Amino acid sequence: MTGLETVTIRGMVDCWPNELADGELPNRYWQIVRTLPRQEKKLCHDLRLRGIPYLLPMEQRLRQYRRKGIQRFLVPLISGYVFTPSGPDDREDIYRTERTAGIIPVDEPVNLAIELHALVALLRFAESAPMVRPEIIPGKRVRITHGVLTGVEGIVRKRRGRCELIVNIFALGTSVSGMVDAELVEVLEPL
Repeated sequence: MTGLETVTIRGMVDCWPNELADGELPNRYWQIVRTLPRQEKKLCHDLRLRGIPYLLPMEQRLRQYRRKGIQRFLVPLISGYVFTPSGPDDREDIYRTERTAGIIPVDEPVNLAIELHALVALLRFAESAPMVRPEIIPGKRVRITHGVLTGVEGIVRKRRGRCELIVNIFALGTSVSGMVDAELVEVLEPL
């Protein structure tokens, strides 16, 4: 890095309770909380104090300053959104944080839980830094067949013997990508 440069080095997940991202995600209720600008981490803190579970995909970045050296910081991967597996009973408590611009109800919570599970796996185990793609790129749907990402499905773009796996979050119309070995994927039938 030279000058004032920022580099994303890896993805991670902030969630409460901590076990939320370790196994299957709940699929009964999900809400997507649209936060006020730059309030994602503060909202998560407030949700934790209120006992409301949340999941916030993050990326760790390095920034080199001319006089301060290198600093590490965490920023939300999908700016402005926090996912919560809470039901309609928690809406009022979420709004009381005064950090919320709106709440998007999820019509298909099972699908969102599957997409978030794939995103969590991609952030934890991909070999490259995550890259958010606001557009959904057309391509082949694949499932990873070996390794720690076994079972994760996404859309793939081939690059020099490796695959760029794209995990879509259809409820927000966005996606996240990471690199995996090409021999670890199998092509699925189109939906």
